[in-house]
Amino acid sequence: MSSIIKVGKVQSSTGQDAVTVADSGAITANGNITANGNITASGTLTTTGAITASGGIANAGTISAGTVGNNVAVQGSFGVTDISSDFTHNTGWSLSHFRAYSFNGFVFITMQASLGSTPSGASQTITTNGNSTYRPFENFQMPTVSYQGDTANFVRFSTNGEVIVGSPVNASGSYYLVVNGFYRI
Repeated sequence: MSSIIKVGKVQSSTGQDAVTVADSGAITANGNITANGNITASGTLTTTGAITASGGIANAGTISAGTVGNNVAVQGSFGVTDISSDFTHNTGWSLSHFRAYSFNGFVFITMQASLGSTPSGASQTITTNGNSTYRPFENFQMPTVSYQGDTANFVRFSTNGEVIVGSPVNASGSYYLVVNGFYRI
């Protein structure tokens, strides 16, 4: 059988120390709980309403669920990772303005590549992503049309890390391609 104690304020005997509930049970409040100091929970702190924290929220663990609302100010990079250095460019290809960034389960790519002649064969590997963490979960193809009208049937980002130009068409001189896109990892 549970008991109910109704009071207006709970305070330690000195007025300064923490008040500890030494039971494995829960504290339930139908109204507000106000603390001039910290509220510490060694287990899970559950609320069905909003938590107002004018001093910020310091989290040493992982926030495993929820939604970041539109009014949240994001400080720092918010999980954007530059993975450009994970790619090894193949001999003969010159890649300028190459950037690859990972964010929230996607990789965003921008690159300009050139080759001093027409690529040989039906397809050729331009660069390879050496980090399997950031490879696509399935093959992704992106279009390209570039300088002097150079084209290709596709630029494929493969699950094995290879970035392949397929069926390149060189309009004249050196071969160029530009790719801007993203794929899911």
